[in-house]
Amino acid sequence: MRAGGDWWRFARGGALVVVGVSQACVQAAVVPTEVATPPAASGEDPRPVRRPDGVFLDPPTARPEARDVAEAGGVVALSLPLSRAEAQRLVRAYVRAFSTGDVSSFAPILAHGARRLEDGSPGDLAPSLERRLRSVDYSRLPVESAAAYEDVRVVGYDVAPEALQRSLRMRDGDVAVEVPIRLEWVAGLRLFGARVVLLLRREAGAHAWKIAGVREDDGPW
Repeated sequence: MRAGGDWWRFARGGALVVVGVSQACVQAAVVPTEVATPPAASGEDPRPVRRPDGVFLDPPTARPEARDVAEAGGVVALSLPLSRAEAQRLVRAYVRAFSTGDVSSFAPILAHGARRLEDGSPGDLAPSLERRLRSVDYSRLPVESAAAYEDVRVVGYDVAPEALQRSLRMRDGDVAVEVPIRLEWVAGLRLFGARVVLLLRREAGAHAWKIAGVREDDGPW
């Protein structure tokens, strides 16, 4: 009985040892390994920050000179056509310059060698404007309200009638702008003709439109 009892105690103890070892192995197998991470500061996202990959940037290329016409292929810059708003701005600037009484006010808007385009009296425009300002005191007259700016008409060289091209001496790329005058006479003084026609042109190497010629008359285009 003792031997049997001892065996039972040994067996029971051995069973306890085996079971204890098995539980330890199971616990070691299922417990995840913890990785120490620094505590996040208050208000910060604890997730790691992903840094974007580097991007190679090409240096900026020089912009090609703007042209009215260009062959297909490569990178070109085309000049924008004259907008109606730009045409109105130039007409206003031309009419407003009379109200200053100073011929130098025309200089920023006149092209080099700008000319009068009337059939009977062609010639340089600047001396003609100076004589006109000496003969009439435009600064005392309602000059700026004389033109119907909302009725401005713009015609490019490529669609202009041949008669208009000849009379204005238009070149390829030029634009003709016509504005009706609604206030021709004030106190017996004639401010402008029934219409003013401006010949607009872009000078070589420049993008701004300027007045290359002016015609004032009462006739049609």
